Amino acid sequence: MALLVQLRTGHVLLQAYLCKIGKAESPICPKCHKADKMVSHFLTACAAFNAQRGRMERQLRRAARLVSTLLSNPKAFPSLFKYIHDTRRFRAADKES
Repeated sequence: MALLVQLRTGHVLLQAYLCKIGKAESPICPKCHKADKMVSHFLTACAAFNAQRGRMERQLRRAARLVSTLLSNPKAFPSLFKYIHDTRRFRAADKES
């Protein structure tokens, strides 16, 4: 539940937030180097997670492209959290942003 709140507020350990609080030099995504690593980028656009996102899209269809749906619709939560788990992005041992 805490991660969901962090994603909703943008106060999550992604590059844009880390840069904002002085823990990273750049907001650019270290995985794809193409955009600010914000919640929307992580959930719907980062090329580094296309395979994981594809699985989520097969389950949720068009809803997987809508950040607002992913973060507010309880029916989307199982697929969202499976995606997050599969990306291994927020593992405690993960040092890279």
